[in-house]
Amino acid sequence: MSIDVHTYIGHFAFRHLRHNTPQGLAAYMERFGIERAVVSNLSGVFYRNTQPANEELAAALRPFPGKFTPFAVINPTYPGWKDDLEACHEMGMKGLRLYPQYHDYKLTDARLAKLLEAAHALHMPVAFTRWLEDPRQHSWMDASEELKLEDLLPVVSNNPGTFLFLSANLGPLKDEQLRALRGAQVYFDTVFASATARLWSGYDLLTLCKQLGLERFLFGSAYPMRDPVSAQIRLKLQTELDPQARQAIWGGNARRVLKLS
Repeated sequence: MSIDVHTYIGHFAFRHLRHNTPQGLAAYMERFGIERAVVSNLSGVFYRNTQPANEELAAALRPFPGKFTPFAVINPTYPGWKDDLEACHEMGMKGLRLYPQYHDYKLTDARLAKLLEAAHALHMPVAFTRWLEDPRQHSWMDASEELKLEDLLPVVSNNPGTFLFLSANLGPLKDEQLRALRGAQVYFDTVFASATARLWSGYDLLTLCKQLGLERFLFGSAYPMRDPVSAQIRLKLQTELDPQARQAIWGGNARRVLKLS
C-alpha cells in the first residue's frame, strides 16, 4: 500500500490552489497509485476557531470511506480546544496538525504542553509543519517564521507522544540532535528527501536512514501546496534502497505508525 502522509484540501489565504477538494485529491492519488492519503483542511490554519474546518473536513471526506485518514487542525490558545479535540477524536480523526506560526503561540507555551498530553492520551500523533509556503516566494502578509528542528527538539524530548515533522529540513545533524531524535517517537515525511547532493532545503535520505533508522521516514508530497511529481521523483531516485526498504517508506512505515488496516 502506498500512503501519502502530507496532503490538504481547503483554501490557502495567499494563493489560489487547484484540485484542493477531495475529488481533486482522489484524482491525484489515482494518477500516481496512492492508495491512501493523510489529509487536513488548510482553511483551519486561517480560521480563528479551527473546529468548523475540522467539521468541514469530516463532511467532505464522508463519501470516500477508506480513502483518506483525516488529521484535525487544533489551536491550543483558543478556548474550548479540549472539547474540539475530543469531538475530532469521536469523528474518527487519527491525529493533529499544529501551526504555531499562524496561531501565534510559542513552542514553550504551557497550553501546547497540555494539548500534547491530551493528544497522547487519545493515541493521536501530532504533526508540525516547517512551513506552508517557501519564504522565498511567500506573500508579504503570510507568516514568514520557519519551524526549525532545533526549536522542535525540546518539544519532542520533553513531551510524550508520537510526532511527525512535515517538510522537514534535516541538514547535517549534530550529535546531540541525533541523540534527541533517537530517544523520541518522531518521524519525517520525504517532501525534501534528496537522492543527490544536499539541496538548500533538502536532506540526504540515505545518510539519515543509516543514522536514525529507515522506519522514521514516510512518503509525503504536500499536495496541492506543492507539485507532487518532485516528491515522487525524489523517492524513486533512491535506487540504493532495496525493494523492501522502498516499500516501507512508500507505505509500510505510515501504516504502522498510524495504525492503519
